[in-house]
Amino acid sequence: MNKTVRKILYIIAFTLAIGAFIYLGNLEYGDEKKILKDNEKFANEYNINENNPFIYVNSKEVLELLDNKDGILFLGFSGDEWSREYVKYLYEVARDMNIDEIYYYDILKDRSEMTKNFNSILDKLEEYLVKTDSKEAYLFVPKLLVIKNGVVVFEDDTTALVKGNVNPTTYWTANNIIEFKNKLYNNLGSYEGEE
Repeated sequence: MNKTVRKILYIIAFTLAIGAFIYLGNLEYGDEKKILKDNEKFANEYNINENNPFIYVNSKEVLELLDNKDGILFLGFSGDEWSREYVKYLYEVARDMNIDEIYYYDILKDRSEMTKNFNSILDKLEEYLVKTDSKEAYLFVPKLLVIKNGVVVFEDDTTALVKGNVNPTTYWTANNIIEFKNKLYNNLGSYEGEE
């Protein structure tokens, strides 16, 4: 056998071996892949009860909400300790008030990539953003918005800009928790979730 034919056979054998490896690696072997519902996924990310009202939305859905819809929107990301603590108390208020839908937009990827839709969200929320030292508008989290007919009627970013040597554990004292919950009870109470 000449060298060219041998090389072709080796390449074919190698390609078949790689294809078999990929195929066998993707087999489920009897276990069905479990797709988590939004509330289950959120519970895992934020360490709260699975019986929660959080529904994942993407940037396009946030823009639709800000155009002409009603809803409660929580912006944050689970890797942020302030967002995780904020959610604990937001969840308790939502449960007490029987709120069955809170939209959740995980901003981390879109904010880091500054996607077109994320920039449009920033434009729509301009008056609710904080100017950095370089005079750029920045979306700090956690942030909660109540939206009616596309208009923000309540905004809260209580812990988005906490200063000093404070962490979520030391910030959330009994008084701060009560004050925060009362603010939510007063401002989420008028939300009826009608579209």
